[in-house]
Amino acid sequence: MSDVMGQAKRLEKLLPKLLRCLHTPNDDPLAELPMTQLRIIRHLEETSLTPGALAAEMNTTLGAVTQIISRLEEAGLVIKSTDELDRRVRHLALSDRAKLLLEKRAQSRAQRASEVLARMSPDERRDLMAALENLLDVSRLEEIEGLEPLSITIESERG
Repeated sequence: MSDVMGQAKRLEKLLPKLLRCLHTPNDDPLAELPMTQLRIIRHLEETSLTPGALAAEMNTTLGAVTQIISRLEEAGLVIKSTDELDRRVRHLALSDRAKLLLEKRAQSRAQRASEVLARMSPDERRDLMAALENLLDVSRLEEIEGLEPLSITIESERG
């Protein structure tokens, strides 16, 4: 096994553990939501989208998105509005409640990360941030070089 492959396997094991340590469920007001619902919320955090555009961005079917959106709407996290120019078109956006929960989630996560980072020296923190930023930059090369980026497809939730 190559050194790079060994490191990749180690990274694959470390990242979920690290995220669990940094983001404990009792800190997270959205911890009970299934991952697919969180992914939709994260997409809508950026901008309002139509269900079709959201399905395309998430590389899934309109039917799957529609089912999940219905659950999020029932939970008071997503609101639908009608397009002013074409009444057949619906737009999805986060509710004020969802925005508040995301803000609380971000504050809680930043607080926890701050507590962990404070245990490291300034040089260790600087090196860590530089390495993480570099990893993100090189992972984006797929997009720049026209390669198909890795994507995770979702299936409709059952329940």
